[in-house]
Amino acid sequence: MRKRIIAALLAAIICLFAFTACDGGGSGSVTPVEPGTGTNTGSGSSSSSINPLTIKILGASSYSQVSGYVEQFYSFEVTNPNSSKAARFTQVTVTLKNESGQIIKSETNYIGVVAAGDTIRYSGNIMYQGEIADTIGVSLTTPGYGFDSNESLDAVYSNDLVVSNVSLVGSGNRRRITGEVTNRSSKSCSMVRVSSILQTDGQCIGGNYCYVNNLSPNATQSFEINLYGLTADINNYAVYAANWS
Repeated sequence: MRKRIIAALLAAIICLFAFTACDGGGSGSVTPVEPGTGTNTGSGSSSSSINPLTIKILGASSYSQVSGYVEQFYSFEVTNPNSSKAARFTQVTVTLKNESGQIIKSETNYIGVVAAGDTIRYSGNIMYQGEIADTIGVSLTTPGYGFDSNESLDAVYSNDLVVSNVSLVGSGNRRRITGEVTNRSSKSCSMVRVSSILQTDGQCIGGNYCYVNNLSPNATQSFEINLYGLTADINNYAVYAANWS
């Protein structure tokens, strides 16, 4: 009897921390702010020759989990319009609001080096307790000292990080995307972010990501992106890689 009680307690603990294994939850549509475009609060540079990076929301969706938790998925596209300057130390702030406009969650993260003239696509998620958001907004800022030449910042173009052999495997809450990423540049990447961008009935619903570490020139590494917590049907998907450090 004692062993049965201990086993039941362990099962309850596992269920609490592995949210999606115990409760698929429900989905909520999340409206991007200003037709999917974000804002840049300024480059912080005194040089008029440097243009700020731009960001666009490709799609987002949220799912309720157990114990009042919500998991918010999103996909963004960031473009560096400068032809000779790469950018680093760029902060991206994601803001979730309810129907009345009240901020229910805000999170800020850094993105990797964006090469001059390059566009990167990446996904992420936010886990929080509270209500499902009605809208998602995004802003970014790059300090003036964050701009320099590709060579100085060891910038790697996103099209030099080639994704191949991609598959969607598993079912239900245990789906995952597997594949390989190859570094076709002449520079080593200490960290590469590999992101899935998912679609349901032609609508982007965001995605998830993983990291590949220490990717040398001409080297190939496998990856696996877990889609735990994302319960929607996936009709189409794409995978992108970006140098993150």
